[in-house]
Amino acid sequence: MTIETTYTYDTLFAAYRKNSVTSHFLLGFAYYGEMYVVEADYDLLYAVCKLDKASDDNGASLRYAPTYDKKFILLNHGARKLKDYTEKQFKADCEKAKAEHNYNKGDVFESHIFHMHGQPWHKDNRPFFTHPDIYIDGVGYQIKWERATLCNESTLANLPQ
Repeated sequence: MTIETTYTYDTLFAAYRKNSVTSHFLLGFAYYGEMYVVEADYDLLYAVCKLDKASDDNGASLRYAPTYDKKFILLNHGARKLKDYTEKQFKADCEKAKAEHNYNKGDVFESHIFHMHGQPWHKDNRPFFTHPDIYIDGVGYQIKWERATLCNESTLANLPQ
């Protein structure tokens, strides 16, 4: 990263952290055909995100984008294999959800996490600065799947200071 890119990444991440309603995350990823989830805090989240270009002229974005090396970091931070859910099953679920409801991979993964915890799931577009995605044992979590956008410059610029 260049100094300017690092500054932008650090600035966006700090603004995301300041405005997020939770400091708990469930990060999902596929690794050699298996599905994993790891509980993460801001330090781990910072290590596995990257700066990207947001869509529709919204500036830069923060994206959870674990590379092979970053997945190894996640595994070493206690990632759990989803024993009864393979990447093949996940891909089939994604194709079906896309065709039937126009849901994306993040929606399918989030739905699976809800069902794992005995909670009903429905599509929810409430932003990170108003609600967590799920409550588990009274703790609110944001749920993210690979390539998920955490926030972008435009969203952060429009938040109250």
